[in-house]
Amino acid sequence: YREILPGLPYNLPPLEAKISLLFADIAKIVTALSDGVEQKGTKTISKWLLDSVMGISGNAAHEISHRAGIDGKKLVASLSIHEVQGIAKVLTDLAQHLRENRFEPGLYRGLKAHDVIDFWVFPMYSIKSPREIFATANDAINAYFERKNQAIALKAAVNGITKQLNKHLKKLRQNLFFTDQKLIKTAEMDKYKLWGEILSANLYRIEPGLDKVSLPNFYDGDKHILIPLKIKLSPSQNAQIYFKQYKKLQATELIVKKRRENHLMEVDYLENVLVSLENSETLEEVYEIRREVEAQGYIKTSNRRSSPVSKSEPLSFKSTDGFNIFVGKNNRQNDLLTLKRSKPEDIWVHTKNIPGSHVIIESQGATVSEKALQEACTLAAYFSKAQNSSNVPVDYTLIKHVKKPAGTKPGFVNYTHQKTMYVTPDKSILERLSL
Repeated sequence: YREILPGLPYNLPPLEAKISLLFADIAKIVTALSDGVEQKGTKTISKWLLDSVMGISGNAAHEISHRAGIDGKKLVASLSIHEVQGIAKVLTDLAQHLRENRFEPGLYRGLKAHDVIDFWVFPMYSIKSPREIFATANDAINAYFERKNQAIALKAAVNGITKQLNKHLKKLRQNLFFTDQKLIKTAEMDKYKLWGEILSANLYRIEPGLDKVSLPNFYDGDKHILIPLKIKLSPSQNAQIYFKQYKKLQATELIVKKRRENHLMEVDYLENVLVSLENSETLEEVYEIRREVEAQGYIKTSNRRSSPVSKSEPLSFKSTDGFNIFVGKNNRQNDLLTLKRSKPEDIWVHTKNIPGSHVIIESQGATVSEKALQEACTLAAYFSKAQNSSNVPVDYTLIKHVKKPAGTKPGFVNYTHQKTMYVTPDKSILERLSL
């Protein structure tokens, strides 16, 4: 609104033709809305509020529509007189609160520590998430952006580790593909053994110089089987070649199966780590996971000196009927809960063949109720790779039946005597059972 040259006067930009709640009365608001109705446009109520009222955000526009009992997606052109008056009444009530400095600054947060949805100087009844009250609007705004920044830093840290672990997973899955191809080839070893045995038993019947021979298979009612031969080799030498191929494939099968088993264990471990990263709520938890995967050799150790970080604790819940339930959020916590803090008669819970957290029900010598079992299984399903699935199988057994084999990676255990319960993950259970 002025040329960027020294000495020229500065002219204020023209004010937007919007309604100011500080000065507008109900008649002015009704008139503005009625004009919108008469224009027969395609604006929704929420969009009209954004465009026509000063200081209104998208969520605030939705809240005003909610308070008026109208869907914010409804077209302004379709509003009745009664609905116009309802919206105007909500706006004038808010204006009155503004003029009288009757504020209730609040921050709406998600279930995770840094997960924030929105803030406003008034309650937002359209948002069902937990609300944190602040003394002043500045305090609410500062908290909102502080947590937003923490969430950004957390996401960046998680994404950095996730990217590197996914590279390892991709390589492991390629290796699994190649080992499976090798195993397919080893399936022919019994055929070579059979051919060698049949040739050895019929050496006297085979004429030299043949490229194939049909002989009775004494394992299959003497039905004839066609066996390829190398012309330049004797029948005995052909038999020995087939025995060598059999032994070679047999040795290959043992090696490949062991290699495949190791690959699958690595995939399972890395997928568990990825689930832990997804469930991390603080940078401290992410740093713990990073130190773990650095120790396992999946990520290069940082040369930068880091200040000591306090170790995070497992999540604590209480079942509806009073049993303490603990959830490990990374492999260190999983090992801590399962191997050190639990007692033999406590109950260990984990999703069946699905990466996820170790969950412990503290029995305190009592019989754990079916309700507590169901709630613990639901928590285990929620803190797993199957968080967004339904009818998730979850195993549970006594801690005394859970063992950690020597030399295995963090978080890995074997268990027996388990039973399985099928549950659907439920986010609301976190709020209901959280301590």
